[in-house]
Amino acid sequence: MMEEYATALAKRISGLFQYKLTGVYLHGSLAMDCFNPEISDIDLLIIVEDGISKDEKKALDDLFLKEYRGDHLLAKGLEVSVITRGNVRPLLYPTPFDYHFSDMHIDAIRRGDATFPASDPDIAAHIAVIRTRGRALIGEPIESVFAPVPHTIYMRAIYYDIQDAETDILKQPTYMILNLCRVYQFCINQSVASKKEGGEWGL
Repeated sequence: MMEEYATALAKRISGLFQYKLTGVYLHGSLAMDCFNPEISDIDLLIIVEDGISKDEKKALDDLFLKEYRGDHLLAKGLEVSVITRGNVRPLLYPTPFDYHFSDMHIDAIRRGDATFPASDPDIAAHIAVIRTRGRALIGEPIESVFAPVPHTIYMRAIYYDIQDAETDILKQPTYMILNLCRVYQFCINQSVASKKEGGEWGL
């Protein structure tokens, strides 16, 4: 049901960008078949041919905020980034992005004063998941859009995600233990895994 919702949302996103849209790509737990409606979010990367305008950013805010007020989104909701195609093939690291929406920034987005850095080291890890486990909800095939993520860059991206583990594990022990397991799993056998799969491997 949630993948059907994500596909329908991708079609609505396509209507906002039309000819500028390269595609909408699913990653994260829903792509890896371990989505938990009580704790999971829907993870999307939107790839566009050119940078997006203020009006397009406002249209995305309005769309995603409307979804938050509805009955579709549970738990953590949505995490979405918009990236220009030229930044994913060839892959730039840290990867620049044009727009971001997530539960962490929802209050600032509602106020209209959300600000973000110009790039995100974590996007390379999302792209690695898309290339190995992800799904194209709409648009061009994954292999023609995203360049391969070199091993060294993926290692830097997943290290970035756990660099505060010693303090974060006290706040979110389950999340961090599973995350550390999947990172260790990749270090041992180069397997791109979900947190659930990492925990099972750790056991």
